[in-house]
Order: sequence, then C-alpha cells, then structure tokens
Amino acid sequence: MKFSKRSLGSLLALGLGVPFFCHAQESPRLEPPTGPLLASAANPSQWVITFTYPQDRAKSGSPAGFVETRTRTITTIKSGKIMDIETVDALGHKRSDWRVGRDLYAKWTGAPGWSQVPDKQVGPVIDFRGLEWIAKESYVGKLPFQGQTCFVFVKNPPPGFSVTDSGDSMDALNHFQQVAFVSAQTRLPIEVRSFGDYEAFRFSDAAPEHLALPPDLVQQLKHDQAILDRLSGQSAPTDNQ
Repeated sequence: MKFSKRSLGSLLALGLGVPFFCHAQESPRLEPPTGPLLASAANPSQWVITFTYPQDRAKSGSPAGFVETRTRTITTIKSGKIMDIETVDALGHKRSDWRVGRDLYAKWTGAPGWSQVPDKQVGPVIDFRGLEWIAKESYVGKLPFQGQTCFVFVKNPPPGFSVTDSGDSMDALNHFQQVAFVSAQTRLPIEVRSFGDYEAFRFSDAAPEHLALPPDLVQQLKHDQAILDRLSGQSAPTDNQ
C-alpha cells in the first residue's frame, strides 16, 4: 500500500502523539518582529499575575478530598534592581520573595527565617522568570487577542507552523503545552498558557520609587556575611606559611 506524503505525515504524527498541522505547500519563513520580543517592565512598576486552571474554566470544581493549595496570584513590585514578590495560594497563605539581581530570598508567612533560592536562570536576568524560551525560533505570528494585537510564541513549534487571523488558529494553539501572547505595542506579556494553566498579566505604573529590604532579611544577610568573612579569614594563608 502506498501513502501520499501528506497521509504518511498524518500517520507519523498520530503514532508519535504530537499535533500535526497540514500545509498545502511549504510555508515561507516567518520573519520575527524587529526589536525586543519581550521587554522589561517599566522601572518602577507593578504587575499582578492571576492564575486559572482547567477546573476553573470548566467550572467543574475540585474532586472530593482535594486540598486546593495552588497559586492564585503573584504580585510583583519592581524598583531599581530590587523586586518585592508576593505569592498567594488558594488558602490565602502568602510567600514573600525578595529578588536583588540574581539573588532570591523567600519566606512563608510565619516562617522563622529567610531561605535563599538557588538561581537556575541561564543567560541574562529577565523580569519574567519562566519565559526565557521566548525567542525568534518560537515566534509563530500575530493575532488579535483581548482587544489588541499580540505576538504569539509557541515553545518548540513544528516546522512551518504559523497562526493567522482565522478562528482555527486559536483552536490549533490549544494543542501546544506552552503558548505566550505578548503585546505588539508594549512587548509585555498578556497571557501565558502552560500545561493547561493560564496566567493573565495586569500592569500598573503605581509603584513606589524605592524599595527597602525587610529588616529581618537585612539582619540575616549581615549575620550570614559575618560567618562568611570569619570562615574566609580562617582559611586565608598567613605570611609565615
């Protein structure tokens, strides 16, 4: 039995369990927009990320016995090189994060002290952690979205895939695990979809000009630095050695 190139491609896609998108002909190379694909937030500024999950959209509720502890909002205040980040889960529990450059310190409400979170970010520091994958290779076109034109990015899109203004494009995007909509005007994220979870971004210029680290964090940093200085002094070679 002989298969056409198109049919064979469909069968392979089904066998691999990945979405397959048919094109009548080879799509021309999609040129990404000029300038930054993802801009930094204004300085100072504030933004809130609101999370919704598949159960929220289906209005199906949680299964019996399920304790809802997922993240609901993340509020970030940026001033200079400092970010004050507050995460609130579905039970109202709060985690306070302070980011200074690449250094990140975290503490849940009521915890005795701060923990330094290892920095796993590769390359330049960006304001929106987790969106490092937005690049020319992940750009698939632009669409009207939430009342504005947005650049659309897909992590690891198949060769030749692109979106158009047709309604079919939004349906096609549902097949991908990670999708980002970025405002074509501001170059800031509008919505990110990650493994079924939606993150909606809302920005505001109402932010303080200066941020000061919490006193207990400052005290802990001084204490840790004193220990490091003492250990460094003990390990340093002397003139008699």
